[in-house]
Amino acid sequence: MRVLLVHNRYRHPGGEERHVELLAHHLRAAGVAADVLELDSQEVRDDRIAMIRAGFRTPYSRAGAAVVRERLRHHPADVVHFHNLWPLLTPAALRAARTAGARVALTLHNYRFACPSGTLFANERRHLSCLRGSSLACAVRHSGTPFGQRLVYGVSLALQRRFDMLNRWVDVFVAPSAYIRRRAIEAGIDGRRVIVVHNGINLPPPVRSVGHEFVLYAGRLSVEKGLNVLLTAASKLPHRQFVVAGAGPLDKRARPSNVRLIGVVNGNVLSGLRSRSQMAVVPSLCDDVLPFAAIESLAHSRPVVASSVGGIPEIVVDARTGLLVPPNDAGALAAAIERLCSDKTARETFGRNGRADAERRFDARVQAQHVLAAYLAAAREEVAVL
Repeated sequence: MRVLLVHNRYRHPGGEERHVELLAHHLRAAGVAADVLELDSQEVRDDRIAMIRAGFRTPYSRAGAAVVRERLRHHPADVVHFHNLWPLLTPAALRAARTAGARVALTLHNYRFACPSGTLFANERRHLSCLRGSSLACAVRHSGTPFGQRLVYGVSLALQRRFDMLNRWVDVFVAPSAYIRRRAIEAGIDGRRVIVVHNGINLPPPVRSVGHEFVLYAGRLSVEKGLNVLLTAASKLPHRQFVVAGAGPLDKRARPSNVRLIGVVNGNVLSGLRSRSQMAVVPSLCDDVLPFAAIESLAHSRPVVASSVGGIPEIVVDARTGLLVPPNDAGALAAAIERLCSDKTARETFGRNGRADAERRFDARVQAQHVLAAYLAAAREEVAVL
């Protein structure tokens, strides 16, 4: 089977870029002829004129379609698997792949099938109004990004949904969590074509020792990721040490003396931090689809204290691999952290359970096999195809 993975890279590379790289690697290891086509948003953002042009093309980019069409003309594929479409590819690229005779897959990494922000989070709160309602109205009502950018995405998504572009041109949708599958169906995506495949990682060697040095947060430093809640919880636990790894709009925010900010670190350093930590904390306010931070902590045999939102409960099983708390509740977060810090036996048990879950459910090799099965089902038209 010949597969082309297509992705519009973000200005600041993150989990989706890593996901595409891992998937390509493990598909090849499984005998698939997998190629990758990436467009980079950074090239547009560095050129004001190009940015304006891209804005006008965002609803339906013939240029994005042409790039896909040209690649397939020289290197035909049986399946074209899209990841992020915006702003350079757009649904026009889906149509180009389908017209070229390929089956089309699309991974729903975020909520930008309906939500202009892609997060179901704006004005510092969760919202679901755009799922059954108007994407354009959602863009106008909610703040957090420049109005022009919100408007472009609001118009683009409104047109996408009005003309049912995704259902018309996608054969199979890959949902990283059951939660986002439910939200996609609520927004009008044909549920018969949506297959849940949890994200996978390359599992590190098992970690035998119990960490005891600090509580670790690794991720974007922003409101929707719950950093403010974490800092408030840390202030309630002055006798515990916290390490925060990452960057974002809140990296200059005042923090308690027991919180150490170390910025962005590479994978090896982060792996070492996970091994030395007592636990990870994922205090998201937004409906995280399936955060790598929680998966990687389980793989390092570390329990996770996390918000019970989005797809997180599909990773963290309460009182088995970690503790779940209500979102935006610093008191509950602090109590859960203190409970695990004070109970070495619970940390060891949760850590063993988490590692077992990671091996069974979140191995990148297993993910690639499930994705390949989705391709084959689409090729045989075993998923609904209009």
